[in-house]
Amino acid sequence: MDTEAPAETLRRTELKKQRWLRVYLPRPAANIKLFCFPYLGGGAQIYRRWPEFLSENIELNAVQLQGREDRRSEAAARDLKAMAATIAELLATSQKPIALYGHSFGGLLAFEVARQLCHLGKSPLRVFISSRQAPHLRIKKRRAHLPRLQLINELKRLGGTPAEILSDEALIDQALPTIRADITAIESYSWSESMGKSEFPITAIAARQDTLVPADSIRAWQYQSKSPITFTEVDGDHFYLNSNPASAITEINKLAEY
Repeated sequence: MDTEAPAETLRRTELKKQRWLRVYLPRPAANIKLFCFPYLGGGAQIYRRWPEFLSENIELNAVQLQGREDRRSEAAARDLKAMAATIAELLATSQKPIALYGHSFGGLLAFEVARQLCHLGKSPLRVFISSRQAPHLRIKKRRAHLPRLQLINELKRLGGTPAEILSDEALIDQALPTIRADITAIESYSWSESMGKSEFPITAIAARQDTLVPADSIRAWQYQSKSPITFTEVDGDHFYLNSNPASAITEINKLAEY
């Protein structure tokens, strides 16, 4: 029994990785694993082309959340901390140093995963938080309980959701439960002073043409950290990572120098 237990643990971990992680360009020789978290309603495919721009010393692992792409049949999670706990438990098994990148909704999720990783004794090298206001700031407009049509109009205004989805009744009805769940996860996330300051390094990224998340609300991540954060601005709007990913990847590639 004792000899079988480690093998069973390894098997379960591998199965869990297959559910949660997508590696589009395996780099077994890379020294650093980068885990990327999607924006609201998005899936792992957002990061499919990113390995082309990354240093060969960094392997990208795109996190695939429930309710999207090949996990569409699963209900999307509505509790961000519980979701982060599941992901952190998996990432903590990495034998290599890790870093996290999250955009918008994914930025908050990456932050919470990093917090829980620290509790598990696996502090990340750095957390890249993109286009997401700091969690101690008030959410000015809540959307989780908007009626269907109002929510669709909000998604059109915010951008990011493909036009072919928004214009197709069947596709939007498939996507809305996951989008609403993501919004609920953000709006129900509770932060308090008792959580303390974070010890892991943070790079906060703001897009210069972003009309949704002001740069000052991204600079406010400094309040969350015990040490000075790195703040950087890139060209593009709120969804710059789709049209101009190289700008953020330039910052990420600095990890390879560590």
